[in-house]
Amino acid sequence: MEEKKLGKLKVYFGPMFSGKTAVLVEDGTRLPRIAKRKVLVCMPTIDTRRSRTEIVSLSGARVSAIQVGDPFEILRLSAEQSAQEVLIDEVQFFRQRVKKENIEGWSIVFVVKALLQQGINVRVAGLNTSFLGYPFPPTTDLMGMADDLVKMRAICTVCGEPADWSLRLIDGQPARTGELILVAGTQGEEGVGCETYEARCSNHHPFL
Repeated sequence: MEEKKLGKLKVYFGPMFSGKTAVLVEDGTRLPRIAKRKVLVCMPTIDTRRSRTEIVSLSGARVSAIQVGDPFEILRLSAEQSAQEVLIDEVQFFRQRVKKENIEGWSIVFVVKALLQQGINVRVAGLNTSFLGYPFPPTTDLMGMADDLVKMRAICTVCGEPADWSLRLIDGQPARTGELILVAGTQGEEGVGCETYEARCSNHHPFL
């Protein structure tokens, strides 16, 4: 009997502005061009900051992607496209939970596990901590399943040192309260209510 070959999971994790989307765009460009792999790139429907049809890095690099609301749509899309590689950006935005086989958990985690069992390689990018510095599921759940963890670091907007944390600002002031999930503006962009985010090192994040 032929031995079952499982897919591999790689997780790019880190704060905002650390280049997670940029490396995912590069993977989505190089895998089909160099390795001739069939690649499916997905993004959550909640994230409409730059494009609805592409994932776009802050530097402007981009690759075509499909917006997904229910994570289980990824399984259908993967089957339809005979995908060998599935790339998922902003994985922390998939907040749906489901109960399967008497186990309750994040839908996206069940989806990734199913893809790996089919022998499909999966690469995801996501925030591993919230704006208050606490672990941020489901990214952290997927980190526990990963074959390869890649820590991405940003640059602190205060001192220029490596930054591992994201900070939410409202009208320029650090915000301690609010919804965990908020697609606001980024550095140089204003969001609803002038919410923005910045990358900070541990010495310049007020809530650690």
